[in-house]
Amino acid sequence: MLDPSTRDVHDIKHTVTAAASSSSADRAREFLKTCKCPSSASAYGSYEDLVKDPNVDIIYVATPRKTAPQLL
Repeated sequence: MLDPSTRDVHDIKHTVTAAASSSSADRAREFLKTCKCPSSASAYGSYEDLVKDPNVDIIYVATPRKTAPQLL
């Protein structure tokens, strides 16, 4: 994610709190590690598990536009 300060915005901070992988929780954990996300971020092995988490309020689907409808 692009740091908001690069756009001269200083009152917003992006934080990854969860990640899901359609193939495995291990891949989600690896993504969190690679992106240097906080250790408190949760990893899910499926999008369904992510959606079912009552602590998740917003989900951003970062996939190519052609692929996103298949995931919804």
